[in-house]
Amino acid sequence: MSTLIPPERPVPSGTAPTVLRRLGVGAPAVGARARALPRVLCVDDDRHLLAGLELRLRRKFDVVTATSAADALASLDLASPFAVVISDMRMPNADGVTFLSAIRRVAPDTTRILLTGEATVSSAIAAVNRGSIFRILLKPIEAPDLIEVLNEAVAEHRERVRQQHMMEKALQYPLALFASALPAVAPALALQIARGRALSSVMMATAAPQHAWIADLTTTIVHVALAQLSPALARRWRTGDVLSRDQYDRVCHAMRDAITPLRAIHTAASVWSAVDSLLTVPEGDGGNAIRRPRTGAAGGSLPARAVRLALDFEARLGNGTALEQVLTELHAQASDEEKVLVDALAASQVRGAASCRKIPLSEVRLRERMQHDVHRADGVLLLPKGHEVNDRTLHLIQSLDAASRRVPVAVTPVTSTR
Repeated sequence: MSTLIPPERPVPSGTAPTVLRRLGVGAPAVGARARALPRVLCVDDDRHLLAGLELRLRRKFDVVTATSAADALASLDLASPFAVVISDMRMPNADGVTFLSAIRRVAPDTTRILLTGEATVSSAIAAVNRGSIFRILLKPIEAPDLIEVLNEAVAEHRERVRQQHMMEKALQYPLALFASALPAVAPALALQIARGRALSSVMMATAAPQHAWIADLTTTIVHVALAQLSPALARRWRTGDVLSRDQYDRVCHAMRDAITPLRAIHTAASVWSAVDSLLTVPEGDGGNAIRRPRTGAAGGSLPARAVRLALDFEARLGNGTALEQVLTELHAQASDEEKVLVDALAASQVRGAASCRKIPLSEVRLRERMQHDVHRADGVLLLPKGHEVNDRTLHLIQSLDAASRRVPVAVTPVTSTR
């Protein structure tokens, strides 16, 4: 019989070393029967052990094997995620705890199991803290025991996914109601939220569409919290400028106040964790010179990184940097796991440029987005960059004088990424 070490309630992890390389290689094609089975990824540098695991498990699970952390990460298909990942503790280039903590960031719904030949108290604590491990199994383990644990892990995965779906559905209506009412009350804030959500959505649609709602809600909370601060302070935080300790504390206080209601909801942990990661003081910063975490900084889930990338993208464009240069700089600074997000953002900008229409203001249509500020003939600002055309916009245009309606504009269609 094996020894199972069920961890206590997972402790929030600190910054783990990054072992991810660029994602994008799809999972191997499988038959119809295999697709119906729970997907399990087994990672060990011992090929004979992997062959034995596959032989013992293949009747009940769709088993994929990998001999290194890099190969395992390349096999991830976030559109068809693994229910369970089993990793050996000792592997070349990356230990099991580091690897599973990376899996936790990229695929948080996947249940993680650590396989080891020598479990000490310190290794168990590290596994719980950094990887949020579901079980630690001691080698050797008999097939019936392993299958029993895997069945429990699959059930854990399904329950986590079910709760996430329930949370997403529960939030859809209030978010939609908030989004529809906000433009009339605070148009500038509504525009900031809409642009941030649009940018993070195109990234999450490629990297992890099932977690796009986390980026949506995180973006909304961040901008609502910033609206409670002075415009100058909010702008400095958004653009990543240096803040004093007092200024940074005020930002943190506003965001933690905004997230407080969600902290009572266990299934919303991924949202408040994402907000918290945006407030973490980057390594090397401190004292009276602090910046928000930026692209390439360690820590944070994929939704949090997408929000962070959207902020950096907007800040650089706002400084007058050309689009191509902004994307090049972000890609150079991005961590391996962020590069897939930057690539998705770049692809969306290329598609937008290809579909851009340059027309008189009078010819704009519903669900088109302004690519630059639109001013009346006498210079008064009518519509800001990023504004999405709605019924009120068309009514406003009809009320303008003929000269203003002839003002040239550039627009692109708003397409759903969800």
